[in-house]
Amino acid sequence: MLFYKTIKLIYFYEFSMTQDIRTRVKEAATDKFVKYGYRKVTTDEIAKEAGISKRTLYEHFLSKEDIAKSMVIDEMNCIKDKIESICNNPELNIIQKLISLYNIPRKISDRSNFELFKDFRNEIPEIIEIMNKYETVINRYVSDLFTKGQDEGFLRKDIDPILILRLARIFKDKMTENEFKALGNYSKDEIMKTFHKLFIQGILSRKVLENHYEEIESLLEEV
Repeated sequence: MLFYKTIKLIYFYEFSMTQDIRTRVKEAATDKFVKYGYRKVTTDEIAKEAGISKRTLYEHFLSKEDIAKSMVIDEMNCIKDKIESICNNPELNIIQKLISLYNIPRKISDRSNFELFKDFRNEIPEIIEIMNKYETVINRYVSDLFTKGQDEGFLRKDIDPILILRLARIFKDKMTENEFKALGNYSKDEIMKTFHKLFIQGILSRKVLENHYEEIESLLEEV
């Protein structure tokens, strides 16, 4: 009996250590990729940032590409879970849910990180495919929320939720770094914040805008 307990403890200890190292590697890689893009970062730099040897890194990941894929899958799963939680939260109204959805942070899967997204598209197109598959699932949740919002009178009924989602996606995907710069002395965050405000205000019904104006303005300040 003692033998089996010992084996079990060793197994859980080794599993915990493995997960800890994998987490450290992915956190280190995230910081590097977000700052410098994917192509310019080496596994030596990731290992150093994670406080491990390169050999240890390769004991847990096959390659830099393997690290990137694991990071994207982790983040997309996290985003999907958060969106599902927001959409199913009975304590939030439609306005609060919509604004909460746009407050979910993204790092690796943020398409407005032009350098990183360009590297993924050129170096690991499979990652873009992974992101697109998750986005399809995520859009189902948001589309259902839109339909419910229309049924309850929160959102305008003269717009197609799918069309709105596609327009938002096109804006985020097609804007280039030069186009952002051409808009003047505004930061990328300021531009995206303005877009989100206009987006939310544009889909809300007139009745909701009139009756919940102060609440909407207050919530939008947090976007």
